[in-house]
Amino acid sequence: MSAAPMKAHFRRLTTVTLIGHGWGSGIGLGQWGAFGYAVRYHFGYERILNHYYGTTSPAQLSSTGQPTNPTISVAILENMNLATNQGFDPVVTSSGAFTVTSSGGTPVVPTTTTTTTTTTTTTSSTTSTTAPGTTTTTTPVTSTTAPAPVMSFSVPAGTAIDLELSANGTWNAYEGASCSSAAAATTTTAPVATGLVNPVISPTVSGNASITSLLVLCRHDNVDESVRGSIEAYDRSGYERTLNLLPLESYLRSVVPSESSASWGLDGTTTGAPLGRPWGFQALEAQAVAARSYAMSYVESGGWNGYAGICDTTQCQVYSGANFENAVSDAAVAATAGEIRISPSAPTLAVSTQFSASTGGFTDPSAFPAVHDLGDACVVPSNPLECNPNHTWTVTVAGTQITRHFRAIGRLLMVHISARNGDGAFGGRAETVLLKGSRRAIRVPASEFVSALELKSDWFAVASVTRFGRAPATTTTTSTIPMTSTSTTTSVPVTTTTVPETTTTSLPG
Repeated sequence: MSAAPMKAHFRRLTTVTLIGHGWGSGIGLGQWGAFGYAVRYHFGYERILNHYYGTTSPAQLSSTGQPTNPTISVAILENMNLATNQGFDPVVTSSGAFTVTSSGGTPVVPTTTTTTTTTTTTTSSTTSTTAPGTTTTTTPVTSTTAPAPVMSFSVPAGTAIDLELSANGTWNAYEGASCSSAAAATTTTAPVATGLVNPVISPTVSGNASITSLLVLCRHDNVDESVRGSIEAYDRSGYERTLNLLPLESYLRSVVPSESSASWGLDGTTTGAPLGRPWGFQALEAQAVAARSYAMSYVESGGWNGYAGICDTTQCQVYSGANFENAVSDAAVAATAGEIRISPSAPTLAVSTQFSASTGGFTDPSAFPAVHDLGDACVVPSNPLECNPNHTWTVTVAGTQITRHFRAIGRLLMVHISARNGDGAFGGRAETVLLKGSRRAIRVPASEFVSALELKSDWFAVASVTRFGRAPATTTTTSTIPMTSTSTTTSVPVTTTTVPETTTTSLPG
């Protein structure tokens, strides 16, 4: 929607300083808030989950008809170029022996060709009394000896395998003494196996083996990622994809410490705390349940682009392989094994329990009611190291950075939040942003504005601006912008620059 452009006497904005709260969507559990509720207010993990996910209740995964610990497939997005959709060869090694197995088709190793010679003697018909003449001919006969179809083969300990997708949709396997030499072998030596269909690389050790004996995925970004379970090379319509197949509970052993600091589980006193552990452990248990329910809901909703259960980045939830496992967060996963959240309207489905790093002090209403988040600010107010760095944030952006994304407005003259959701400071999270320029004014969804400027959240206000100076031309003047589109003033203070802890002194249930 467009509006009238600003009058010419408004000088263009050279910078805009924004003040905001929180990091992430603000939907559901806030990780800093859960930590604060656990350590400062002594909430158990169930009470934390009840607060953030109102209208849901706890349940065991098995009660929904799912296995207790199902296998989940994780798309490793670091092994592809998201901009071009190009995938890269899965290259895998291990300190122990492992196997490569084709999931279908008839893979065949390179064949051996032999040539034999047969001799034919022909006797001519004659009435001569002399010996008949003979003619000898040599005919080459070529035969191809193919071994029985190879559906699986073993790879010695310390060896690496590079799986490369061929034009016909099958995979070739190349072997080397290291990941780099296996990758180099794709252009220098013959494959050790061909015709593999979405091959799966599996370790010979158990799922609970030490990290040093697991499979290691040598990712294209030069990170060596140890993983539990197996690795599948998947053909997605001609594009290479790398999947990690592993039990759900093993997957969570990586997700929980990747999403919340495992050290939080050692914070706080043990007085009155469940399991005799510090109160901070309750935040990790809440994270474990939220991550488990979110993962299962993601899978049940169709998964990642239909070929994997979930992905491994913030586009889903962060999974870093076994490298990130920690004994404290492992204990939180084990203590809540199989627990998810369900809703009364769909008791056989896991709830999509979204979460973010920080709500800023108030959650964003969605499938769950908006609630105050008392735990979000400072866990221990006297200790700056235990205060959320994103409870309140500021950022200054150049006016040209804004007009680069919204070119239709011309020179930027004003930024105004024209609609909010009504929850919390500033009038709540931004819903619509009005941008007025020398050519025209436009209203854009706050989500689009946040994405363009890479802001931490959609809960923000304009704190101050600088305008291009009148004389000399290179100087700047500073003022706060009008907060209504009809205002004729050039300086109106921002309503507030901080988010109050709460408007009530009572704790949530």
